[in-house]
Amino acid sequence: MISYDWKIINDRFYYFEKETGRIVGFAHKYALQDVWNSVVYIGKNSYTRNDEVILGQYIDVDHARAAVASYWEIESRTLLE
Repeated sequence: MISYDWKIINDRFYYFEKETGRIVGFAHKYALQDVWNSVVYIGKNSYTRNDEVILGQYIDVDHARAAVASYWEIESRTLLE
């Protein structure tokens, strides 16, 4: 089973796989606003726009982080084959 953790770098909260260090999502604050955005990376190449899924805008960082964690918890229970 894949395990995940959070790391804070420069006011961004990165969600990553513990074994590989691969970033699978993050939560960040919009510039000059009090609104938080959640994004997950779903593909192999985490740095192309096509591999991003924007989960939405949230009122605080706790809700934004919960959206990212919830996404990967649901994906871990989904049968791929």
